[in-house]
Amino acid sequence: MLAHPHTVPGLGDGGAHVGTICDGSFPTTLLTLWGRDRDHGRLELPYLVRQHCWDAARTVGLDARGVLAPGYRADINVVDFDNLRARRPEVRYDLPAGGRRLLQRADGYTHTLVAGVETYRDGEATGELLGRLIRGPRPTRQPRRSSLHTRVCHMLDIEFPILAFSHCRDVVAAVSNVGGVGVLGSFAHRIRLIASALGSPPPALIERAHGADVVVAALAGRASHAGRHQAAGVDLIVAQGTEAGGHTGEVSTMVLVPEVVEAVAPTFVVAAGGIGPDRRRGLGASVWRTRHRRWRGR
Repeated sequence: MLAHPHTVPGLGDGGAHVGTICDGSFPTTLLTLWGRDRDHGRLELPYLVRQHCWDAARTVGLDARGVLAPGYRADINVVDFDNLRARRPEVRYDLPAGGRRLLQRADGYTHTLVAGVETYRDGEATGELLGRLIRGPRPTRQPRRSSLHTRVCHMLDIEFPILAFSHCRDVVAAVSNVGGVGVLGSFAHRIRLIASALGSPPPALIERAHGADVVVAALAGRASHAGRHQAAGVDLIVAQGTEAGGHTGEVSTMVLVPEVVEAVAPTFVVAAGGIGPDRRRGLGASVWRTRHRRWRGR
């Protein structure tokens, strides 16, 4: 049955019956038992990997995953196949109100990457939290200009490193439709990003936002401001030069941005203010200085 062309072995239950049964080891067992340890009737390892990756992703509509190719999301497991094994299940009482759950870890996964960023190394978390809730099929979206496709593009699942803040819904919709992120000053829609213009966001707000898988940004007019934002735990720092006007400082954008990038690395930095149409002050220059993206107000 596993070799049937209509079979997609994708069970990896991590929650429904977490107190009574643990199915999280199924992908590991499929690789080890059927691809390595059986005396007879083994399945070819490339076939099992394809079932795990491309077949499973295609079945649920995640067309931008499942293969290693330009334009696809780099969700990758690097596996030490000879030493791959599932450990025995163990009981943990760490759910709310002391609730019980079964946990089963595995050895042999040397690197786990989400959108090209390492999230686990030798089974231990690196602190990078780039995963987020997916509510439905996600068709393949090829980056139109690979030279402008940055890590933040992967983080926010966009094509171009452009973020437009506006109170005009038409501007927000236009930027979003062409592959950027439109930020609307409104709470009437589902929130994907919160940006603080005056000081670091309160800790309670950051914690609540991260609990809802919402990215938190904060504007900085000096490198010292950016350092405080980083210490507070924001995900993005908007280095906004004096040319932007509004709530900003006295340092020009093209001077400020490199200072902020150096001060808060590896935190993501967004360039804002002083972005013009020419080569010295254009989008390419701002992305080159930040390595991440550009914020534009209107």
